Amino acid sequence: MDNAAALKQLVRGLRLQVAGLAILLVTMGWQTFFSDWFDKTSTEWQYYIQSEVNNAAQLVTMRLGRAMAASAPGARAQDLTQAANDALAEMSRATLERDARRARAERRSLALKYARFALFVVGGLVLLAGVVVGAKTGKPLAPRHEPASSPR
Repeated sequence: MDNAAALKQLVRGLRLQVAGLAILLVTMGWQTFFSDWFDKTSTEWQYYIQSEVNNAAQLVTMRLGRAMAASAPGARAQDLTQAANDALAEMSRATLERDARRARAERRSLALKYARFALFVVGGLVLLAGVVVGAKTGKPLAPRHEPASSPR
């Protein structure tokens, strides 16, 4: 392999290494600033807290309706029982909705994790390809210096 071709191959290997390192750097930035931030500040926690408060309020309404229905006259007891049943149905609906939101958030988070992993793999493979291409030249990147012999 002549000197110009070896130099071209060495430069090509170095470019691949730089590209691989750039991909890995972007992926690390994504990991640090986007993925971790997304996982920690997810609005799902706010929704979860509000859902729990709503469920507690519905449960209280249901229990009060049933307690009042036990001692109320006939027509009023039916209205109070209906209010208690409506509160229970609303609590069930809110719980199902919360669970569906949580499942969507987990799927979205999993997709981001797979994409991040794929970028790490691609960056690593490009970096390794750059090392292999650069190593085929048989020439070191920097010339080796022999230690100077000291006179005796």
